[in-house]
Amino acid sequence: MDALAKNLWLLLTLVIPGMTTYGTFRLLILFGGGTIDSGMLEKFDQSALVTTCIVTALAVIQQAVAIAIEAGIACACTRLKRKHEEYYLLFCDRFKMAVRGELNENATRILGNFFTSLNVTIGQCMILSYLVWYENADILRNPAVRIILVLILVGTVSATFRLCNARSIVSELSSKKPGQGDGYQEEP
Repeated sequence: MDALAKNLWLLLTLVIPGMTTYGTFRLLILFGGGTIDSGMLEKFDQSALVTTCIVTALAVIQQAVAIAIEAGIACACTRLKRKHEEYYLLFCDRFKMAVRGELNENATRILGNFFTSLNVTIGQCMILSYLVWYENADILRNPAVRIILVLILVGTVSATFRLCNARSIVSELSSKKPGQGDGYQEEP
């Protein structure tokens, strides 16, 4: 079961965000969002290895940015632990809780959903950066930029609500005494 959970975590934090970013990028290019020749991208897509490498590279970049954001929040929370204990638990103590077996399947899923939303939103920001800086796209007139801005807004709202859920579940589980039910047990 642990191997499945580790693979699920990799799927949620790397594979899905990388594929979402590449897929969104391809759709925006297809609909005239940039100057890249879509024929060139089709040649890339003919090779499963090249496509896998592109998706993996995007996923690793997204994860690196997410880890940097997480580290910044963790540092701030460490200094302000008393005021923001729930965030401290989420960003600093969740690993300890996982090792101790305090995170059940639902808690792991809730945490995974937050980090997936964060990574996907980071990928959308990467696409916006490409369009604005490399393609010199007009923010107000280019439909691809407007679409990606809407996707970033939706992703930010989603990540914020999932952050609230993740923060509360970690806080709730950390306040439970060993052996006490967590209220999130699945029915047999």
